Amino acid sequence: MSLADLAQELIDQIIDSYAANPEGGGFTFLSLISRAWVPRSRRYRFASITLYDEDFCANHSATCAILDGSDSIRSSIKRISIVARPPEDPGHSNAWNTECRTAIEPQKLLQLLQRMPRLEEINMYDCAVEPPILGDASSILAHCWDAPAVQHVLYSPSFVGSPVLDAFHTLLFFRNTRIGELHLRGLAPNPVTTYFADGGDEDAHREALAARLARVPAPADLALLRPARVATLDMDRHAYSWAPPLAVPLLATGVADTLFIVVYRKIWGSARVYGFFERMAATLTRVMLGGSLDCESDGILGRQPLLKPCTALREVAIRICPSYLTDQSVLHWTTLPLLPPCVEHFRVVVSLPSIYREPPLHILQTWDKAMNWTGFKDAMRELPRLKTVTFEAVVEQDVTAVRREVENIARRRMPEMNAADMLRFSKQDC
Repeated sequence: MSLADLAQELIDQIIDSYAANPEGGGFTFLSLISRAWVPRSRRYRFASITLYDEDFCANHSATCAILDGSDSIRSSIKRISIVARPPEDPGHSNAWNTECRTAIEPQKLLQLLQRMPRLEEINMYDCAVEPPILGDASSILAHCWDAPAVQHVLYSPSFVGSPVLDAFHTLLFFRNTRIGELHLRGLAPNPVTTYFADGGDEDAHREALAARLARVPAPADLALLRPARVATLDMDRHAYSWAPPLAVPLLATGVADTLFIVVYRKIWGSARVYGFFERMAATLTRVMLGGSLDCESDGILGRQPLLKPCTALREVAIRICPSYLTDQSVLHWTTLPLLPPCVEHFRVVVSLPSIYREPPLHILQTWDKAMNWTGFKDAMRELPRLKTVTFEAVVEQDVTAVRREVENIARRRMPEMNAADMLRFSKQDC
């Protein structure tokens, strides 16, 4: 018996018991199972829903009807996740590795998104918006989403399709919407061995994947993105297996304002890392570097001028988390010597999420004592055009106290820049 076939009384009990569970965080997530789950669900408000293949195919009308029938559900949804279901084949446990991809008709996605007026975040896994006329990217334009803004779009492609083309077609659907952060994600460092581990011919899989990765948008099609605006383009460490052919033109044409990237030389290879930045040398103006910036490397990347070719670079930021705040190499021995002399603004973004058990103020005190402040100041002096150094704290608890402590540490450790009025401190989350 499926969830959709349960007795109405049992469905109501399940919903009520989950909603009353304070440890579960309340009833904040909803998967649109069937109409039978809707009447009781209307008593509660949902922050997030999950959509599957059938919501864009056989169940599309029913899914729209569920949203139309409940103002409380529709007005409370802030996040949706679109997930491709793996095929059910008990006799072939790895079948999903080669078959999991959902093609979404843009008009059907548009009809659903228009029913969610407060949407802030969209996550898409193993799926893609597909042109109504195959091979004609411009056929998507008649069905673009016209919402003014959305905070976050995560796109994780299926390697069954053509990842770069799929991502391009999906982004084209959002060309009239300003995206706060576009997160391009890769699920594995080696898609061949991870996604095609079914005992087949690995060489054949590798050749087929290479052919799909080689399919990229034509320059004329890329021009269709021009109205789009992406405040921050975020590439995670595994996205490099497919994302650069799309990321480079997005940044070069000004569609994306800032690149946020975590450099992992061990995964990408030094030549590919340098090649990526060299392709953007004349156009990249703002970059945020995350994590440890490869401080765990064996020295091949080391102090080499990763960003030196980027002659248009004006603003550089580093975002560091608690696990790196006490590592002296993070802020000096790897990151700072790599900067080109044209940099005018430098930002240090200290991220202190609540998932860490150690109190934020205690983490900052440890950072204050352990950091190589002398090296940091020396590196700042090597930037002849430097105008400001900004310290920001992204924190979920003790916000005022944490930001005050960050400011106190910076002013005390960098007295010359403080006297020259070069220090800045963010008052808002970044």
